[in-house]
Amino acid sequence: MPGENPLPVSVIPDDMQIVTLNFRAEGNIATTTVRNLFYADRETVIDHIYVNASDAGTNGKVQIAFDDDIAVVDSGSTFLVGADGAGDAIATGHNALTIDGSGSDTDERNNILTAGKFLNIEFTSTGGTQNIETVVLRIRTKRR
Repeated sequence: MPGENPLPVSVIPDDMQIVTLNFRAEGNIATTTVRNLFYADRETVIDHIYVNASDAGTNGKVQIAFDDDIAVVDSGSTFLVGADGAGDAIATGHNALTIDGSGSDTDERNNILTAGKFLNIEFTSTGGTQNIETVVLRIRTKRR
């Protein structure tokens, strides 16, 4: 039997979902480790981000940004969390991260991931073990 023709992105219905990404198998995450969280095949709104850490390490921080390159968070990225390279502090346990364009960022809501961009996360700490269990994204493709 022949296969089904893939649908073009333009005809896929709008979507709203919670995406859970499991990092537990990775264990001790080295500082300045960058991982890809999501690829947008069309414009996607990131409404909320949760990070669950079983151990945040010393001065554990997270930056989440979108970029043209997979697993890159640098000065050329657009930051959703942890603007301007400072990172948002995380603690052991449940961390609901604010998407607010903080720092010197002039855009109050950097939460629109344009088509073709990667959503990446960077973990940093100054010492100790940093174990990230899960990252949960609440996303939607329909704009208000």
